[in-house]
Amino acid sequence: MSQPVLKPDPSTGVFHVCWSVNRRSRRRSLKTADAALARALFARWLLLDHDAPAAPNMTIGECWAIYSAKHRPVSAVAMQRRWTALTGPFFGAMKVSDFGQAAVNRYVDQRTSGRLGGSAVQAHSTRKELSDVIAAMNHCAGARRFVVAKVKLPAAGEPRDRWLRDAEIKALFDAAGDRDLNLFLHIALNTAGRVQAILDLTWDRVDFQTGVIHLDVPGRAKTKKRRAS
Repeated sequence: MSQPVLKPDPSTGVFHVCWSVNRRSRRRSLKTADAALARALFARWLLLDHDAPAAPNMTIGECWAIYSAKHRPVSAVAMQRRWTALTGPFFGAMKVSDFGQAAVNRYVDQRTSGRLGGSAVQAHSTRKELSDVIAAMNHCAGARRFVVAKVKLPAAGEPRDRWLRDAEIKALFDAAGDRDLNLFLHIALNTAGRVQAILDLTWDRVDFQTGVIHLDVPGRAKTKKRRAS
């Protein structure tokens, strides 16, 4: 099989993927005349249909198309929203080879001045947005033989405590209704345990004599995210 290439149809402008197998030409329409969209679809087709290496000068938008198709974290919806509204318009057409500290600094400047996103934000608010972009490039880097430039991101912001008021807690329980969800909320509010830690909880780790709940699972590998008692 020859290396697939992206070509526009001379008469319609619609882009096609062209390649050959045993000297016989093959062609697949991407059904768009938009060059940027065609490049993203081409990159996705290469990975998902043929697992072939893309060109080393691929755009960040092409990396994103592959990353978002293959990588589906819990935060996928929020991640895609950030890309559509903020990082995509700025980084989408940029070549991976053009990404670097200067590009990061320009992005932060536009976000903190309000020129991108509609309202000014603190520099630390851009850290997650930029991390998404870097994750997409790193996802594609190994198989596609390119190196992602090392950059310095804005410092993370200080965590903020959020305390629920009594009226908010009452509204939360009123809306829950379900018995199991009510039990979950009681444990969450009184232990500040993480969601998975509470879902993993078993009765043998609830000590009714001392009034203590042990969220840690015996034998579980210890990580930085400690589970308390």
